[in-house]
Amino acid sequence: MRSVMNRSLKNNMLILLFIIAVLIVAKITWVSCATSNHGSFDGEKKEIIHRANYLTSMVCTTPQDLLNEMPSSIGEQFQGEWALYTCSMTSAALANIAILYPQNKETVIKFIGQIIDIAMSEEIREYDKLRWGQDPLVGLNGNQSHISYYSHLAWMISRYKQIGGDGKYDDLYHSLCKAMNRRIRQSKSLNLPTYPGEYI
Repeated sequence: MRSVMNRSLKNNMLILLFIIAVLIVAKITWVSCATSNHGSFDGEKKEIIHRANYLTSMVCTTPQDLLNEMPSSIGEQFQGEWALYTCSMTSAALANIAILYPQNKETVIKFIGQIIDIAMSEEIREYDKLRWGQDPLVGLNGNQSHISYYSHLAWMISRYKQIGGDGKYDDLYHSLCKAMNRRIRQSKSLNLPTYPGEYI
């Protein structure tokens, strides 16, 4: 009786091991088929660099040309917002690329510096000034929120610094962070409105 049970248990274990082996082989085959057209690491790097070059060619231009790339149908405020956010996201992408491929760091630092300068331009700041009635960089010591503009500009500078950028923007960076910190701490909800009269 015991030998029959042992044989049955042994057979069940062999069947289970066979099923597991089939599943592993199926998974390996599926992964191989799914990734067969993805190319090499060198090909991926070339594709990423190609996309980065395209982004920088579109964003590293004059502030007005960048604004003109934003759809006019969304209005002046949102054109300015989208231009700022485009600068912000492009800086983040370029910094990530510099971390992946450190040999491109010096070029990326230069481009992110250009993007920060564009974001600081009067043309880009205008969208925030229109809503708050005050230039965000003039109002650093004031009490108006400007949180959208400040946070994106500070984030760009932090990525510039993260990949080895110089101290060119340090004073501004510290001023932006202090202004946001002070205003958030003074807010009852520990949060700030993007624009006056809007829900947080």
